[in-house]
Amino acid sequence: MRAIPSIRFRRLVLASLLTTAGIASGVLQGQTAPQPSSTQYLPDTTVLARIGDRTITAGDFVDRFFGSYAEFRPSPDSVGRTEFLQRLVDKEVVARVARDAKRPEDFQDRAIMRDHTQRVLSNMFYQRMVVDSVTVNPGDVERMMEQLRLLHIHELAFKTNAAADRARSSLVSGKVAWPQRDKLKDLAASRDLGWIGRTRFTPQVGTSLFALPVGSISPVLKDSTWFSVYKVLDQREQGKAVRASATQELRNQEIAKRAEQVSARYRKEIKMTIDSSNVAWVAKQFPHQVGGTANQVVIDVSVPKIPAADTARILATRVADSVSSQD
Repeated sequence: MRAIPSIRFRRLVLASLLTTAGIASGVLQGQTAPQPSSTQYLPDTTVLARIGDRTITAGDFVDRFFGSYAEFRPSPDSVGRTEFLQRLVDKEVVARVARDAKRPEDFQDRAIMRDHTQRVLSNMFYQRMVVDSVTVNPGDVERMMEQLRLLHIHELAFKTNAAADRARSSLVSGKVAWPQRDKLKDLAASRDLGWIGRTRFTPQVGTSLFALPVGSISPVLKDSTWFSVYKVLDQREQGKAVRASATQELRNQEIAKRAEQVSARYRKEIKMTIDSSNVAWVAKQFPHQVGGTANQVVIDVSVPKIPAADTARILATRVADSVSSQD
């Protein structure tokens, strides 16, 4: 008897896919199917499938597709998307059958549901107390975009700091004109770096360079090999995609700050203290090896065995009890 709803659901899914692609109406009327536009997107609220009182929207599909493990995810073409939507439908069908069976929960079921409930509550707490309260200042975005712009840079490299400082003084004072830069004493290398982004430099060098206006000569800056003097020849603004990334990065930074503020607040409420030396000791017991290939990263996530003599190390204490390395 359960096979009949499943067939109906499969037909519904197929009809939904055909409809959203703009094909179903043309096929049903015997007309030529319209060509889909590459710039048209379904709203997140578009219902792709309905299983009883449950719906699967376009937003649900996207979230679950990219939230699934890559190795088990179908291909992103039309066949793969149809297959993945069918998986979502089948999951709801099986869940509905399971609910209708009303099998009594045993101890393991209750433990799983308790863990799931705690995870949902903690996620919602994080969403409401941290994520929803974070805003990004537009001024901060503009300042970050200044740092993310591309610069056309020329580098003059020297082996010693003294030689680089003398050369910079000569350039800034006008004793040596920029077109004659290759005649500077003790010059080890003169190279046009082209258009380059901040991430190509160390944080110290990048921060100094990208705070300079066009035409400026930098102070002497040291990298791993040379003492260098740079001149900013030109600049170029980044596009909208970079602005969106910059906004998200700032938002992530603010979320991290807010999360620490909330954590500190509740640690204070329960009067929690952390033994940093014991925490550092336990952290060293965990493996930190990362291996694999260019196409696959393998991280060792095994849990170390703490010697019995060290299980009494107290990592944190609060008003009611304490947490040890054994825990």
